[in-house]
Amino acid sequence: MPPKAPKPLTVLHGDAEILKRRVLQKIVSEHVGASDDVDAITEYWGKEVDLREVGNAVGAVSLFSDRRVILLREFQAIPLREQKPLEGPLANIPEDTRVVILTRPRESDRDSRKPPVSAPILKLADTQVFTTPWKAQDMLPWITDEFRGCGKRLSPSTANLLLSIVGPDYDRLHNEIQKLVLYAGEGTEVTDDYVRECACPAEENTVFELTDAIGARDVPKALSIVRTLLPKEARRGTAIPLLAMIARQLRLLWQAVYTVRQLRKMPDALPPELMAIFPDQQGLSAELSKDRSRRALASQARNFNEGQLAKAMLKVYEADLALKGYADEQLDDRMVIETLVISLCRM
Repeated sequence: MPPKAPKPLTVLHGDAEILKRRVLQKIVSEHVGASDDVDAITEYWGKEVDLREVGNAVGAVSLFSDRRVILLREFQAIPLREQKPLEGPLANIPEDTRVVILTRPRESDRDSRKPPVSAPILKLADTQVFTTPWKAQDMLPWITDEFRGCGKRLSPSTANLLLSIVGPDYDRLHNEIQKLVLYAGEGTEVTDDYVRECACPAEENTVFELTDAIGARDVPKALSIVRTLLPKEARRGTAIPLLAMIARQLRLLWQAVYTVRQLRKMPDALPPELMAIFPDQQGLSAELSKDRSRRALASQARNFNEGQLAKAMLKVYEADLALKGYADEQLDDRMVIETLVISLCRM
């Protein structure tokens, strides 16, 4: 039985840009070849596109190239109700044309795996989803395969170490893997030492770990994370962004603790009465749409009460003054953050 012909419309959705890019490269290579024919590929961007113009381009005959690929990037920027003008043209794509829609999750999406594309368009498409798996450990085989494809090998424990440092993020892992391949040089084995010496931790992931350690009153672990994020030789002012991240996380935790107290659970989406009292910017509502953030906040909320978080924010304010030179005693940046962390753990 001959293989089925590919659908002329493909939707590539997810937060893993490296995986979407590889599929896109394969589609382009198979349809128009590896030539440098710039007329064979037309790109549109969701924030600035006129969908009627795109529809006309889909149905038009190219005078310059026998086969075409039309790319619609950042399609999540187009509200569902405004996508209707494309439904007709995408149902009648010419044989010489392939159309690829690229999207990623929006902060307001409750389900990060569902493409923000209208149902009539999705029915026409071959849809492929590339998002971070529920269990970070599910990424370990991919990490091993990436190194193998570069002629390198590593043990399962080393792959797990890399994942724990960088975090479950395909794009950051891809960049760190490329860096480690260069770092290993002619050798074929990537060791734990290489990973510790070369890999950069994901700040967002590590701040989650830091607040977990603070909530568990684990001073040694919390201090070791601070020292990872803030090397001893860090220049003056380096700790200010880290303090801002800690403050942001504490504000989110305060909202999470209040929400759990009101609802007796951490919801998938905030009810209107809570949305009305929480800030629109950097508020809990956006974090609940991210599976990993929601789970982390639900776990961390068990370690704090509102009184502790009020005292914690006062400590953050005092640390901010110290970093800006307004404290009685002048401390270096890392000492200020370490003192803050100990205070938060001991309160």
